[in-house]
Amino acid sequence: MNKLVTIIVALMLTGTVAQADNNMITSKINEVSNNVKTFVVNEKDKTISYQKKSWKEVRLQLAGLFQSLSNAKNKLFTLVDLGSQ
Repeated sequence: MNKLVTIIVALMLTGTVAQADNNMITSKINEVSNNVKTFVVNEKDKTISYQKKSWKEVRLQLAGLFQSLSNAKNKLFTLVDLGSQ
């Protein structure tokens, strides 16, 4: 009879520990999942911010380049017009 009680108590304790382990594993998985989600959202936001800044700089550089090319074209046509007179 003592062996039966001991086995029952052992099974009850094992079941409780298994339940605690299961809850701990579930909470750990949820924690890791939340950390990954937060990381991905933060990286996405940083990437979007960087791209906005980079594209703004490129647009300014292109505007300067087009202005320089336009000025060079105008100078060239002025020289050609002066040479043909």
